[in-house]
Amino acid sequence: MRRIAWTPVSASEGIMNIVFPILPAASKVPGGRVYCFYNHNTDNVREVKREDGGVYRRVDSLGQYVFRYTDDHGRTWSGRRWAVPIREFECDRRNVYGGRIRFFWNVGRPAILGDEAILPHHKVGAMGAGFFAQSEGVFLVSRNILTERDPDRIVFETRPVGDVGLRTPAGVGRVAEEQSIATLSDGTLFCVYRTIDGWPACAWSRDAGRTWTAPEYLTRRPGGPRIKHPRAANFVWRCSNGMFLYWFHNHGGRFIGELGAGATASVPTMTATPLGSWPGARSAHPRACASSGRSPRSHSTTTTRTSA
Repeated sequence: MRRIAWTPVSASEGIMNIVFPILPAASKVPGGRVYCFYNHNTDNVREVKREDGGVYRRVDSLGQYVFRYTDDHGRTWSGRRWAVPIREFECDRRNVYGGRIRFFWNVGRPAILGDEAILPHHKVGAMGAGFFAQSEGVFLVSRNILTERDPDRIVFETRPVGDVGLRTPAGVGRVAEEQSIATLSDGTLFCVYRTIDGWPACAWSRDAGRTWTAPEYLTRRPGGPRIKHPRAANFVWRCSNGMFLYWFHNHGGRFIGELGAGATASVPTMTATPLGSWPGARSAHPRACASSGRSPRSHSTTTTRTSA
């Protein structure tokens, strides 16, 4: 097995300035610059209200959504951060603060479609049972981040149009989050995301995220059985050979490790390859990368909720 060497960790934000960066999405532009997007608790809020009248003292999912950049492959980072303007949605106005404080995070990888960079963003309308009690997905789209060198001139647009993001299929659950997108050969965007209904939801956009098809549960083939998946990250990646790789947990229930009534592990009917199992551990938020050269390889990393 070929050895992989890693450089020492380089922090993009001081530990005293940010409570907990939510798995920043790094977007590399053709010029070599890398942007890092993350939550920043700018107002130093120390607790947030729940919809049931209680409070949470976990405060990593609010504040401003900001970015920094590096021009030397992460060795050093820009001395300041820039806030990304995000349009208010219905779920923001309906939260317990009336939108004065907004809740959000992101774990999705950005996609490039033409001249635009599209970043998934997860809005939270209510804090409560399960921490995020209501959530939906939107997309932050920049038409010039791939070419503009002055961060003050970078512009963002919040999509889809209107003030409702990607939710669960109509009339079902309240949780729809961690949207993952991939571009298809004709420019269509495919999006898949987690719910607590026992299955992941999905939707398609043919106008760069401005509008989307009605959300539906993901199936193994058109009209086929639903894919079973709990409230955990499920990502789709477009590979360099034109094929697509989909990560999911292969069991139902609401949460990782909670099968629920009748939610046994599903039997794949598509081509599926298990990456492994970690007894007693909860694995989530995977990342995939590919190396080139004489011996090209694909690599996958994941967090475990017992040690990360």
